Parts: sequence; structure tokens; C-alpha cells
Amino acid sequence: MAIALKVDRFEKVAMQAHGLYLQANAPDAPLSKAILLAQAMQEFRQAFDDQILDVIMPMMNQPFGFLTDKDPKKPTKRNPNPQPYPREVIRDCCMQACLKGVQYVNNQFNIIAGNCYITRNGWEYLIKKLPGFKWWKPEQGVPVSKNGGIIVPCSCSWKINQTAGELTAEIPVKTDEFIGVDGMLGKAARKFYKRVFEAMTGVVVHEEPEPNNDENTFENEAPQGGKDPKVPVEESDVRSAGKKENNQDLENRDQSGSGDDLFHE
Repeated sequence: MAIALKVDRFEKVAMQAHGLYLQANAPDAPLSKAILLAQAMQEFRQAFDDQILDVIMPMMNQPFGFLTDKDPKKPTKRNPNPQPYPREVIRDCCMQACLKGVQYVNNQFNIIAGNCYITRNGWEYLIKKLPGFKWWKPEQGVPVSKNGGIIVPCSCSWKINQTAGELTAEIPVKTDEFIGVDGMLGKAARKFYKRVFEAMTGVVVHEEPEPNNDENTFENEAPQGGKDPKVPVEESDVRSAGKKENNQDLENRDQSGSGDDLFHE
């Protein structure tokens, strides 16, 4: 089969699987939607053959494509000699990205610890392509410094079709010596945009907990290749504001339902 025909079939099967994924994850979804999704995934895997993967591979570890934590060009202290992921891992993560509706461009997803993570760019893309989307206005307030991390107050208002909505949340972000202020705010934005998407659609998108690996955080790697410098965080970098709260209050802040500790990514 000519590659153009394969790509066309791949796109159609991927769009079908994505639609069924959203339907199956709706709060009132019947069991039949999950069965249809399973059938669509079998067809999707067949369509995602080695030839399609060969077309996508040049996008990996490129700022205009998608990034991984095993880029041979970017050794770290934890991994001084990174080797690319096996093809099957890359295929599975690319399938997950497609299933959730993001593209292989503009750093809309990363592969970290062998899993697919939708980035801030990806959540913004998913929000803006919702049917009837008119506008949205995400904002971040002054971060509050806490032991082991920061709390970032976030808010967003939006309009889809003729319906207006809004969401406010206080997002916890773990910090360490490798992540800068922009990186912290980028992580907070990613987590909040996911919540906004879920509030807009009523669909809860499952993700594996992101590993504590801030050497390989890509939230601020722009399509042009700009990066947030990984420099030690000084206390003066983050303003302390607001009233003091106990640890139990903070643990109840994250409404993601993951059950992880406050600053686990």
C-alpha cells in the first residue's frame, strides 16, 4: 500500500479511536462504548505499522515534534549516556497521544519514564479545538512558597457555544535544585489546563503519575527550541503570600484524585 494511503487510513482510524475514547470516559458512558473502543484500538494498532512509525520517528527529540527523557543529545546526571526508547515503547506512547487527541508537533506530548504525558501545549490544543469553543482566559496568581514546593493559584473563564464557565484551583508543584521559576509555573499551568479541559468536557483523562525527574522537564521548551534554565531555586525567586495553613489543608488542595502526596508530579 502506498504511504499516502496508509497515512490516510491511519488518520481515519485514529480519529475514530479518539472519539470513542472520549465517549467511553464520559461519566454516564455505557459498557458498550468501552467494547467499541477496544475494537477500535485493535484496528488502530494494525494501522500503526512499522512504515507509519518510520514516518513519525524523525519528529522524536525535536522541539518542533515531541520530546523524551532519553535524548542522546541531552545527557543528565541521572542518565549520562541516554539511549532512545525501543520502537514498541515509542509506538505505544504515540498511540496514547493520538488516542487523547494531540498531535506529533509543537511539543504537545512527551515520553517520560516510558509513558505518554500530555504537555501544557497539548492541553491548550485540546481545549481550543473543542466544538463551539469561543474563548478562554487562563491566569496565574502569585505563588506561595511551601516546604518542598509552591502553591500556584490559578483561574480560568471560558465560553463554549453560548455557555460560559469558570474554574479556580490552587495547584501544588514540587521544586528542587534543577527547576527554575518558569519551569514551576509551566508545571502548574499543565496541571491546571488538564483540569480546565476536564471541567469543559466532563471527561476525566487518566495519566500515570509523572516521575520526580525535574532534570527532564520540557514544559517550557518552545517550538523554537527555547528552554527554561535548570538553575537552583532561591527563596527570593518565589514570593510568599497569603495565610499560613497546615499540611492537612494543603493535602486536600489537589483535586486530581490521584491520591499522591501534595507535591508529587
